[in-house]
Amino acid sequence: MNANDRFEEIRRMLAEEPDDLFLHYAMALEYVRLGEPLQGIGILKAIREKDPSYLPVYMKLGTLYEALQQYPEALEVLEAGIREARIQQQFKTLGELEQVLQMVRDDME
Repeated sequence: MNANDRFEEIRRMLAEEPDDLFLHYAMALEYVRLGEPLQGIGILKAIREKDPSYLPVYMKLGTLYEALQQYPEALEVLEAGIREARIQQQFKTLGELEQVLQMVRDDME
């Protein structure tokens, strides 16, 4: 399945299940894959607003901001994700977010 087919399949599925956060997340990743990171960021921000407990959004959003050298935004998102991972006691995710946060801090130096 090529990128356009994946994109269209996700759009079709979203039309059937518009509240499915995973499908929105998948659409954001497709936009990034297609070279439209700002579209992806917009979707990820909307997911975070709708459900702040959806942990995958923090890692992807933080790394996108970092790649675009938007360091303050990356720091904010990753720190929020760390707080949320602690609340949920998701220690594997917590460790991963802390590693990415340190990477962003190192890149800022």
